[in-house]
Amino acid sequence: MGIEISEIISNEQNTPSVWVMRIKTPPGLKTFKAGQFGNFYLCPEGSDASNVANYIYARPFSFASAPDNEYIEIGYKIAGAFTQKLKTLKPNDKVGVKGPYGVFTFDADKDKDVVMLAAGIGIAPFLSALRYATEKGLANYFTLFYSNKTKDEIIYYKDMEKLKTENPNIKIFYTLTQEDAAGLDHGRINLEYLQASLVRGQFADSIFYICGGHDFIGAMTTMLLAAGVDAKRIKKEDFGKLPDS
Repeated sequence: MGIEISEIISNEQNTPSVWVMRIKTPPGLKTFKAGQFGNFYLCPEGSDASNVANYIYARPFSFASAPDNEYIEIGYKIAGAFTQKLKTLKPNDKVGVKGPYGVFTFDADKDKDVVMLAAGIGIAPFLSALRYATEKGLANYFTLFYSNKTKDEIIYYKDMEKLKTENPNIKIFYTLTQEDAAGLDHGRINLEYLQASLVRGQFADSIFYICGGHDFIGAMTTMLLAAGVDAKRIKKEDFGKLPDS
C-alpha cells in the first residue's frame, strides 16, 4: 500500500528531548506486528495536505503502540529539521504514513522468555511488545534493561511503571550513565550487571532483543556473544548513529 494520510490525535513533549505523537490508525496499518516501523511523511510548507502527492519528506519511526488499536503512537527525538517540524504539528493536522516494515518483531509463540536491552529512543519497539503482551494477557516473561543518561530522559517512564503493575511478567531495570538517582541503577549495561540481575537462567535459554544507537548495538552484541549467547538468540534493531546512552 502507498502513503496514507492520517490525522494527528495528540503531539506532546515526553522528556526534554523527546516528543510523543499519536495518529489515527490508517487502514494499511491495522495489522502491523509489535516491533515494526513505518515511514512518516510531511508536506512542504504551504502545500495542500489533502493531496498525497505532496508528502515528499520522510523519516522512519518505530511504533510504540500495541497493534490492533485505533491509534498509532511514535516517540521521536528532536534531532534535525524533520523532527523540528514534526513537533510543531497539532491535533487535526495531517501526516503521511506508509508501512509496516521490519523484521524486528516479537513472536509470542516462540519468544517465551525475553531479555530486552534498550538505550534512549530505542525503547519504542519494546514498549509496543510490552503493551501488546499486557493487553492480550500473554504468559510470556520480559526483563527489560533500559539505559539513559539522566532520569528526566527516561522516555515513557510512567507508561512502563503502569505496565509493571498490570503485568507481573514484566521486570524493568533502569540505569543512568550520567546521574545518580534514588531507586535507579547507575552505570552502563555490562555483563556483570546482567549476571547479577538475570537470576532465572536466562543466559542459557532466553531470546535477547537489542535496540538503540549503532554503538550501543555493537557493544551489547559483543558482550552477549562473549558470554556464550548463541547468535541465533540475539535480535537487534540498529537506529544508526545516535548520542550514546
